[in-house]
Amino acid sequence: MLTHAYDLVLQPPFPASVGDRDAEVVELRKELAPRVIAAVKQADASLAPTRAGIASGLIHGIEPAGDILRRMVSEAEQLLRGRPAQVLR
Repeated sequence: MLTHAYDLVLQPPFPASVGDRDAEVVELRKELAPRVIAAVKQADASLAPTRAGIASGLIHGIEPAGDILRRMVSEAEQLLRGRPAQVLR
């Protein structure tokens, strides 16, 4: 299964900086290609496109792992407590 087909690709500033100058980029592709290839090899996200993964859009903030785990456990406990009542109705 080709999972990366739906990945979010973070766009570096480079493509945006050329704007509507497509013809110029095509003209300079021999000069630009080695820079982009080097950026990909060095994981330089300022020039190379970077795959962020399909779930990256679900991230809305940065939290300590302990907080996330406590919330997950709390939500799981609530589900497990309420489930028997729902099933036995």
